[in-house]
Amino acid sequence: MRGGHGEIRSKRIFGYGDLRIVLLMHLVEKASHGYELIKAIEEQLHGAYVPSPGVIYPTLAWLEEMALIESEVQPDGRNLYRATREGRAYLKLHKVRVDQLGERIQATVERYGRPDSPELIRAMDALKQALRRRFAVADVNRDELDSMVKALQEVTRKIEER
Repeated sequence: MRGGHGEIRSKRIFGYGDLRIVLLMHLVEKASHGYELIKAIEEQLHGAYVPSPGVIYPTLAWLEEMALIESEVQPDGRNLYRATREGRAYLKLHKVRVDQLGERIQATVERYGRPDSPELIRAMDALKQALRRRFAVADVNRDELDSMVKALQEVTRKIEER
């Protein structure tokens, strides 16, 4: 699982071009800044997926190049994005795909999302990333490995007791 980077529990939630549709759907509902879109998708998926700025902003740029959205620079320097008439028509034209994507999002929420705890999913992702980083940068001797295993087993025991 790669938290916040487009994959969920080894299964991708979005196929090619799906994030474009999700962003466009949000922008049809409400003009938004990039960060607001990140948070809206996180909320929509109850924390099961959080797109990174490195994914969101290039996708917004593509949508703007295709004239499906437009942006306006605000006084604070941030861009406010909104769907264009062409963007609305695009969603209507691809209604079957939009509906299928909505079903996949709902299935993801039911399978992985917890409306009351996106923090839990972020914490699990952070633990996995910390372990990966630890093993990627240095050799771990047997004592360190045993210590990590013991700590993880202790946390597991505490969680299961509740």
